Amino acid sequence: MNKNKAFIYLIIALMLLLLQAAFAQKKVYIAPEASQLKGTSDEHLHLYVLDLLGADCMLLKYGDNNMLIDLGLEKQFPQLKNMLDTLDVKDVSVFNTHPHTDHLGGIYGLTENFNVKWVFTAFPEDVSGYQVMQKAASEHLSKKGIRMIRLMPLSIVPFHEDINIKILQNEKGRDVNECSAMLKISYKNAELLLTADISAGSQTFFYENFAEEIKADIIKSPHHGLEDLKKKFLSCVSPEFCFFTHGSANTKKMQETLKKNNIPFLFATQGIIHIETDGETLYVIQ
Repeated sequence: MNKNKAFIYLIIALMLLLLQAAFAQKKVYIAPEASQLKGTSDEHLHLYVLDLLGADCMLLKYGDNNMLIDLGLEKQFPQLKNMLDTLDVKDVSVFNTHPHTDHLGGIYGLTENFNVKWVFTAFPEDVSGYQVMQKAASEHLSKKGIRMIRLMPLSIVPFHEDINIKILQNEKGRDVNECSAMLKISYKNAELLLTADISAGSQTFFYENFAEEIKADIIKSPHHGLEDLKKKFLSCVSPEFCFFTHGSANTKKMQETLKKNNIPFLFATQGIIHIETDGETLYVIQ
């Protein structure tokens, strides 16, 4: 074999090794089904993103453990009830990222139709402002014999010992959205970052103070995708997939940013997004 042929074979071998390494690093797959995941469905962590326009409601499910992360608008509760009934959910806890009506409005219907075990909040009871319903929700829960429990930044949200859910919050943000609580969800080697309604100021706060903590395989678009993703924040998170709790019409800037960074995305308005993981690989199904 002459030197030129040997050099060509070496280059080909190196290219194949690089391709193999790149494929091995991929963790998130957008697939019609999650049948390739190891173990049974009960051993997997599931996140269901409800198909709402401009409102947040997600269900985190692990075996018999169910937690709603935000509750959408009050008028959207029938969609939430339909999802919980379809999944045969009877008992559920709640974590509210911030008490705006598009994140907490479903509390009334939920307590009338389901056994609500716990309601966790990241805000004090006296927080107020436009479309803030913290006090009204707290009073309603009190009448039902359910306590609203405040959890502080960096606390772990009670759910299941196998699942780590950490609260990341900029308490000194200029408004309720900027102070809303992100959740970093970790199951083995799979990580999700649910960004609530944080805006540009909080994105800066998090990449300056929690650069390692915000790294995740999948990210929810901050504030429904209505603003853009800051370059440094996106770089720190370094996600393989993003989902929008909104439609495509008012989210063009963030879409362009994701496209430039080769990050695929889906809109919850086009159907419930189901994310399932065995702790190693994550499958996204819509």
